[in-house]
Amino acid sequence: MLRDLLTPEDHADPYIWAAVFAAHAWVGAALVIVLGDIHLALTGYLLFEVLQAVVSRRLIVLDSVLDWLAVVLGAAMIWTEAGRWIVALICVAIAAGWIWKRRHR
Repeated sequence: MLRDLLTPEDHADPYIWAAVFAAHAWVGAALVIVLGDIHLALTGYLLFEVLQAVVSRRLIVLDSVLDWLAVVLGAAMIWTEAGRWIVALICVAIAAGWIWKRRHR
């Protein structure tokens, strides 16, 4: 299943396409949370797309543009809605609660 999501040829089904688009949006959101800067997150992902094209020796322009746009939308969603520090603190609180719960079973 995951392998099907990684190849542009398998995006003929609109549900798979939507799932891949949403996954890329969450990648953008996660990059902003982890890196703390929207510009660093978007530049980093853009470099990843370029590296991916170099390694695979083919550039699928439409796929790369759509992936990057989804990442931009996810990053913008987190950046504008909650702010980077609030979201980061929520993630830290969730992780700490999960660790505490696992240790005190």
